[in-house]
Amino acid sequence: MVKVVGVALGAALMLSFGPLPAEAHKVIVFDDVYDTPGPPPPEQAEMIPPSPGEKVVWKPGHWKWKDGGWAWEPGRYEEKPVPQAVWVPGHWAYHYWGSTWVPGYWA
Repeated sequence: MVKVVGVALGAALMLSFGPLPAEAHKVIVFDDVYDTPGPPPPEQAEMIPPSPGEKVVWKPGHWKWKDGGWAWEPGRYEEKPVPQAVWVPGHWAYHYWGSTWVPGYWA
């Protein structure tokens, strides 16, 4: 019963707002919302240079919205905050209304 009510409520809310235009795409990066012509392009292949040492980790590149267009932020080596740290890369999460940048973090 609860599931049926939740589905019905969700459908009612979607109908009240109406569908988004086909060209509409929102991008959320932290608390900033941008209107973009579409989602970020596919990831670019990167040549990862040899590691300069054991105290660094490769942080892969990613697309970001900058100055009204998609810009590639190249990957780079970054020093670990502690020796056992592991970098969990950020990624884009895709939704029916747009995309959200989920930032990377140290684990």
